[in-house]
Amino acid sequence: MDLAEAAQAYMAAIAPRFQSAGYELTANIAHEGGMFAGVARREKGELTRMGMARNLFLLASFPSIDQQVMRNYTAACFRYATKVDSGAMPRGLGGSLTVYSVGVTRSVDEAFAAGIRRTSPPRHVSALEIPVIVELETRRLQYFEKTPLWGAAYWRGLRKTIQELLPPPT
Repeated sequence: MDLAEAAQAYMAAIAPRFQSAGYELTANIAHEGGMFAGVARREKGELTRMGMARNLFLLASFPSIDQQVMRNYTAACFRYATKVDSGAMPRGLGGSLTVYSVGVTRSVDEAFAAGIRRTSPPRHVSALEIPVIVELETRRLQYFEKTPLWGAAYWRGLRKTIQELLPPPT
């Protein structure tokens, strides 16, 4: 099975998790000359966020991926999310935005994986930008594992969300 087929099979396998968690799913969204293979969006009131929390997962497959490709991809994901962010409450005034930029690939080298796990994502006002790598061959997830001072109250829940929604099926 080639990567495109494997990525589509992965997305089909995780779709029920997103649906049961209340996410709206859309496939094949064009943006900036590229394509998101899948977008999952949910908006709900959360006391911990003191308002409406908007969460977007943007998924795309990559035959190979490195630090610069991932940086460009997460930036494109964040631009897309802020462009379509039409929540009732503006960010910073009762609204928040969390963007999970999910890159699906066969595998990555350990140095790149370690960089994802230890490099703090970019900071934004009332928004989080979270890069995640899904390795289909090893069924591993790579994401920031530390807890930064900014947003420290949220990171445990963010990691739990990644661990619940994104693991490849066994």
